[in-house]
Amino acid sequence: MTSDHSIRRAVRGGDPALGLALYQALPNPTPEDDRWAGHGLVTLGRLLDAKDLLQRAHGRGHAPASIELARTLRLLGDDVPTRPSLLPDPQAWPDPADRVLAYLEDGERHLHAGQPRLALAATEDAWSAAQGDPHATSADRAVVATHLARAYATLGRTLHAEHYVALAAQHATGTHRVPALHVRAALAVASGRWTQAQQDLDEAAPLLMHAPLHAAQHHLHLADLRAALNDWPGAARAQDTAVTHAARTGQPHLQAQAELARAAVHTRHADPRARDALSRAAALSTSGAVQATLSLRRTAWQATQDDPHAETTLRDLHADLGARGLTRDAAACALHHANLLLPTRPEQALRGALDALHHAGTGAFTLCELRLLPALDAHLQAHATMPGVPSPADRRRPDPAPHAALHFRTLGTATLNLDGQDLRLRMKRTPELLAYLLHAGTATREQVLLALWPDDDPRRATNYFHQAKHELTRAAPSLHVQHDRRTGQYRVVSSGPALEWDVQALLQGLHDAREDRVLRAIQTYGGPFLPDADTEWAREERDRIAWAVLTAGRALLTRWHARQEHHPCAALARQLLLISPHEEDIVEALTEATLHLEGPGSALNLIEEQQRHARRDLGRTPDWTTRLAGRVRATLGK
Repeated sequence: MTSDHSIRRAVRGGDPALGLALYQALPNPTPEDDRWAGHGLVTLGRLLDAKDLLQRAHGRGHAPASIELARTLRLLGDDVPTRPSLLPDPQAWPDPADRVLAYLEDGERHLHAGQPRLALAATEDAWSAAQGDPHATSADRAVVATHLARAYATLGRTLHAEHYVALAAQHATGTHRVPALHVRAALAVASGRWTQAQQDLDEAAPLLMHAPLHAAQHHLHLADLRAALNDWPGAARAQDTAVTHAARTGQPHLQAQAELARAAVHTRHADPRARDALSRAAALSTSGAVQATLSLRRTAWQATQDDPHAETTLRDLHADLGARGLTRDAAACALHHANLLLPTRPEQALRGALDALHHAGTGAFTLCELRLLPALDAHLQAHATMPGVPSPADRRRPDPAPHAALHFRTLGTATLNLDGQDLRLRMKRTPELLAYLLHAGTATREQVLLALWPDDDPRRATNYFHQAKHELTRAAPSLHVQHDRRTGQYRVVSSGPALEWDVQALLQGLHDAREDRVLRAIQTYGGPFLPDADTEWAREERDRIAWAVLTAGRALLTRWHARQEHHPCAALARQLLLISPHEEDIVEALTEATLHLEGPGSALNLIEEQQRHARRDLGRTPDWTTRLAGRVRATLGK
C-alpha cells in the first residue's frame, strides 16, 4: 500500500488532529504514514507516543523519519548529539522538503545548545532551501520564517526578526500560527508594545487546545509580559502554569526555563525559594541555553547573599555570554553586575548600567530586566537627565484601554473604517473628497471643484460637492468638512476619535531615521493610492507616493547590499517590484541577492522571468537585462 499523502498535507498544513484521524483510519499504514502521524503527535504534546511511532517508521526503513525522531528526542531531553545516525548532513536528503526540516532541526539543536550564530546559519540554509523548493507553499515558508525570526531575535537583531515574523504571521496556518504569534509577542514585550503582546497571546490561546506542545512556552511568554508590567502575582501564576504544562508534555528544557523564571522573581524579592527553583532547573536540563541562564540567575541570587565571588563570576560570565553571541543575556549580566556594585560604588554602577544599556539599546528589553533590579532602576531614574538613561515614558504601565479608532485607507482601496467596520459610502467621490482635503490641508470651493469635478459645469459640480460632504457626515458623524466664512477655506475636522490616514502614516514612516521603521512603513503600502480615481490630482499623488516608497526602499537596499544582508535585500526587492516591475536597479539588487543565496542558476531564471514580463508589458526586452544575464553567466566558471 502506498502512503496516504493526505496525512502529510493535514499535518504540514497545521491540523495534526485531522492527520492523526486519517492515520487511524488506515488498515495498513506505511512507514511514511507512521512518520507524519508521529509528527502530528509531537504537536499534540504526545511525545512518548510520537517517539514510539517514529522509531517504528525509522526501523521499517523510512530514513527521513529520523528528522522528526531527532526533534522528539531533543524535546524529551534525550542526548541527541550522541546519535549521529539521526543527524546526517541536511544536504544528504534528496527531497527539498526534508532538507528544510533537517536544517530547521539543526538550527533548533544549536539554539538548545546556546549557539545562536550557528542556529542562524542553519536556519538561513533552511530558508534558502524552502525558497528553492517549487512545491513549497507560502504556509511552508511561514514555518521557516518563524524559526528565522526566533534565531534573529536571540541574537538581538530585532529589525530582521520583525521582518520574518511579519511574513510568518501573515501566512502561517492552523497550529503553525501559535509559534509565529509567540515570537511576535516576545518581540512586542522586548520593545515595550504591551497591548500588541497581549493581543498576540490572546489570539494564540484558543489554538493551544490543538497544539498542547506549545502551552508551556505560551505561559512563559505570558509570565514575561506580566513581569514587564510589574504584575508579580500574575507572573508567578503564569510560571506555575508553564511548569505544569511542561511536565505534562514531557519537556524538561521548558520546565527548567520556567523554574529559572521563578528563580528570577524570587531573587527580586529576596525569597529563599529561589535556591530551590535553581536546583530544580539544574536537575532538569543540561542544555547550553539553560546553563547560560542558570549561571546568570544563580550568580544573581549569590549576590543577594553577599557572596564574595559574585562580582568576579558576573564579570567572567558577561564576557563568555558576549563571545557566544548571547547578546541579551550578556546585557542582563552587565546590569546585575552594576546592581552588585551599587551599595559601595554607585558611580561605577551607573557607568556600568549605562554601558549595558548603550550596547543593548535603551528599549524595553533592558527595562524588563531592570524590573528585577528595583534598586538599580531607582538609581537610574535619579539620574534621568543623563544621556542613555531610559526615559520615564518607556517605563509605562499597561497600555490604556483603546479608544474608538477611525481609519481611512486609500492605498489599494478607498474605505473609511470605524472600530473594524467599514462605513458605507455610495458616492465614488466621497472618499476622494476626504483624501483631497487631508492632502491639501485647506482648500477653497473652487480648488475642490477643479480637482474633483473638472469636466462638470459649476452648478452640477457644486451639487456633487455638497452631496459628498453630507454623505461623509452621515457615515461618520464625528467628521465634518468645516467652512471658514472669513477665508473661504474648507478643511476636515474630527470631533470624536482621531482620524488615522494610511498615507500620512506611510510617509512619516518612510522619513524615519530607523531602518526598522522605514521597512515597516514600506510593508504597509497596500497598493496604488485611490486606485479607482481618474482625476489628475489623484494620478499625480499616486505617482508621488509610489516614488516615495521606491526611493526609501532603494536606500535600504543600498545599505543592506553594502553589509551583504542578502535575505532582507531579496525580500524587499521583490516587494518593490510589485510597485514598479521594470526598475533596472531593483531587478539588479534582487539578482545579486539571489546569486548569493541560491546560485547563478536561480539568478538566470529570475532574469529570464523578468524578460518575459518586459516583453508582455513593454513589447520589448530591455538591453540591461541582457547585460545583467551576461554578468551572472560570467560567474559560472568561477
